[in-house]
Amino acid sequence: MYCKTCGNPMNDNQAICLNCGCATGTGNAYCSNCGGQLAPNAVVCMGCGVAADYGAAKKSGTAIGGDWCPAGKEKIVVILLAFFVGGLGIHNFYLGESKKGILKLLTCWIGIGSILALIDFIKMLMNTYVVDPDKLI
Repeated sequence: MYCKTCGNPMNDNQAICLNCGCATGTGNAYCSNCGGQLAPNAVVCMGCGVAADYGAAKKSGTAIGGDWCPAGKEKIVVILLAFFVGGLGIHNFYLGESKKGILKLLTCWIGIGSILALIDFIKMLMNTYVVDPDKLI
């Protein structure tokens, strides 16, 4: 990984660049993958072909290529849980989203949990689902 502000090599777990002091993932002058200089407003690095915002998205946990599922969890398992027992919030408990799971469990008898699970299921299939243990809905 390279600093996007000055192009200096960095370790993957560094919070700031030791050369310029900028936070990891900030800046847009250099590629975070190869360290090559980027053209202004570049979408991809012409040196390695990686998206110019790859490092920031990877660090922030947002979906890159639809990778919304946390490490150690299987996408297909989560999708099947959401489809078959999603109204009970089982897929949320599996993903570590206890608040969402409890909400769905408490509202499953009136059908709201099933509606929320259907929304989750569709988001998972469209690769727009975001795992957030602190968010209620």
